[in-house]
Amino acid sequence: MLKLGRWDRVDMLDKGGRIIDYKTGEVTSREAADRRASGSIQLPIYALAYKERFGTFPKILALYFVDTEVVGELKGLDKKAEKTKEKIRKVAQSVKAREFAAKPSYMACQYCSYRGICPYKTD
Repeated sequence: MLKLGRWDRVDMLDKGGRIIDYKTGEVTSREAADRRASGSIQLPIYALAYKERFGTFPKILALYFVDTEVVGELKGLDKKAEKTKEKIRKVAQSVKAREFAAKPSYMACQYCSYRGICPYKTD
């Protein structure tokens, strides 16, 4: 199986690994950054890859917002990692079954390249 990808930054600390993902955007408070980290699927995927590579989860997973220098951390990784594994399984099953039905939502449609021609878009 082809496995490619890169972490933005991995620090090997005495207490364990730290993964930092750099982001742009106007996140101006620690609370908002923590919410973004908590809602991230990317950070748990990074943690799963780290565990596969190093045999244990990293101790710290963080989003660093470069425009404001605010950092948010992901908490409760164990539960999120299991949920993320299940999401990955479901997506893989859908891809293998060639199921590509539109799943419109505000956030998905807002950034979709096909927004201009999609009959399912949301406003």
